[in-house]
Amino acid sequence: MKDILKFNGKIYLVGSMGLVQELDKANLQHTGYGPDVVHGTLQDWVKVKLDPEVTCVLVGYDEHISYMKMMKAASYLQNKNCKFIVTNEDSILPVDRKDIVMPGTGSCAAGIKEASGRVPDLIIGKPHSTLLDCVKEKYHIVPKRTLMVGDRLNTDILFANNYGLQSLLVLTGVSSLEDVESCMKSNSIEHQKQIPNFYIESVKDLAQFMNL
Repeated sequence: MKDILKFNGKIYLVGSMGLVQELDKANLQHTGYGPDVVHGTLQDWVKVKLDPEVTCVLVGYDEHISYMKMMKAASYLQNKNCKFIVTNEDSILPVDRKDIVMPGTGSCAAGIKEASGRVPDLIIGKPHSTLLDCVKEKYHIVPKRTLMVGDRLNTDILFANNYGLQSLLVLTGVSSLEDVESCMKSNSIEHQKQIPNFYIESVKDLAQFMNL
């Protein structure tokens, strides 16, 4: 954030301990981590105190997401000078049980976007270019000789195809071969961009091709 947005203000964080640690490493001030439980009624909620020093809302995966957090985030974003950053737009998280849906960061961010009437100033994760720009600057990679390994067509594989990387779909996560076949049959350009170059059952199977 410091490098990309030249940001050095205070952040309202909707996110996990991992983000807290990263912000601390960058010496960025933040508030909002942890549970923010709803108490009282609507008349009490409108009296909530907002931190006047907050100039950025950062939304990531937050196991403590609540109505109060969404309300505060959307309220801070009424200031047009307050930056709105989202780590990724994954709608769900991969889980073993087929009868359980685990909402991801994208689902949390969608409510804040709708309530605030704002679109993010920056989305860090795939399929957007921010992550690749940072990696290219640090490691000077050659896209055509770089393999993107991922389990989700609409983020990982789309990311690779958008920016000229080779792509490998791992079938132990969100997307399946049936999803690939559906994209191959589709006339949508967006769906065509989600077709991987290769696929593999599991990441552990990759070792046999890497001289490990």
